[in-house]
Amino acid sequence: MRIAFLTDVHGNLPALEAVLADAREQGCDEVWDGGDVVGYHPWPAACVERLADVCALAVLGNYDRKVLRTPERRERWLARKDPLKARTLIWAWEELGPAARLSLAARPEVAARMVGDRAVLVCHGSPLSRREPLGPATPRARWAELAAAADADLVLHGHTHLPHARREGGTIFYTPGSVGRPQDGDPRAAYAVITVVGRGLSLSVRRVAYDTAAVAAEVARRRLPGEFAVMAREGISLPRAQRRLRGGGR
Repeated sequence: MRIAFLTDVHGNLPALEAVLADAREQGCDEVWDGGDVVGYHPWPAACVERLADVCALAVLGNYDRKVLRTPERRERWLARKDPLKARTLIWAWEELGPAARLSLAARPEVAARMVGDRAVLVCHGSPLSRREPLGPATPRARWAELAAAADADLVLHGHTHLPHARREGGTIFYTPGSVGRPQDGDPRAAYAVITVVGRGLSLSVRRVAYDTAAVAAEVARRRLPGEFAVMAREGISLPRAQRRLRGGGR
């Protein structure tokens, strides 16, 4: 069994299509998605619809949930939130439309699956919270708590937009980084190929080049913030893109 695990598409359709094409070339049997399909880039509805067509398993991300809660939180965001972030959330909700919102809302928080003889858990942040980032700064004691809660051989997650792997006892935690918003300085889309044969398990990150100029052009055409184009072209975070546009370098 070979699985393409992708996460954090964030409305970037060219990156998503490049990853799906590469996954086909790699002979993947299924596509799994770790959430945060929408936000920032110009194609939220198209990404939701595309993943609904191809995914055998998909979970909800923290940004997805924020966008879905726009009607109840819009006024609070406009009054208190960073204007750029508030505008982005509201724009994504409006772009989705009713059908895509329903499709996104139907996703579970976590999903468990047996693959061969391996128990696999898919979540967005951690097994206990879609908003919890997991990475080098996570304390050892917390890894142990999460491994016990997951009760799985493999936990696939996202949220941080940075590749990371960790073994805690009998559990492997693994994220390939982001399809649509990588933050490691490499603008190529990232996803993982997981191969399971019985108890055998292999994990590899794939980096896929795509047309970042097309994303930047669509950002401009849709009059979205210029920071989003910088993020796509350079593979950096929103704060770094904001500093770049202000002339603050890296």
